[in-house]
Amino acid sequence: MYERTPTFFLASKEYPNLIEPRACFEDKKLHGRTGAEFMLVRVEPGIEDVRPFPTGRVLRRVVLGSRFVEDTLYPVSRWPLHVYVYKLKREDAHLQADTWFQGATLIAWAAVYRTMEAARSAVWSA
Repeated sequence: MYERTPTFFLASKEYPNLIEPRACFEDKKLHGRTGAEFMLVRVEPGIEDVRPFPTGRVLRRVVLGSRFVEDTLYPVSRWPLHVYVYKLKREDAHLQADTWFQGATLIAWAAVYRTMEAARSAVWSA
């Protein structure tokens, strides 16, 4: 199904384009201005870009950051882990680990799950 094993699965009840979980593959570790850790991931299938307005673009790479200060992505501190999802101004840009956030836009609150089944169950539960 995938070339390699997904790192985890991304889904959100709050963001319509992530109701169907996406497989995520870690590409690179990044840092924020305060030293917080972020993860650049490749998503399959891509996410239709509709924030702040529809662009027709499909996002294939996004940056994830933990929503709560006590949680970490390196290693994942708990399942599910609640994350912020950021789109990059240009997905093909050469990303520096400490300046990636210039031009990044927050597009969703979501969570990462260990399995596709856990992600689907969480999103579709009442």
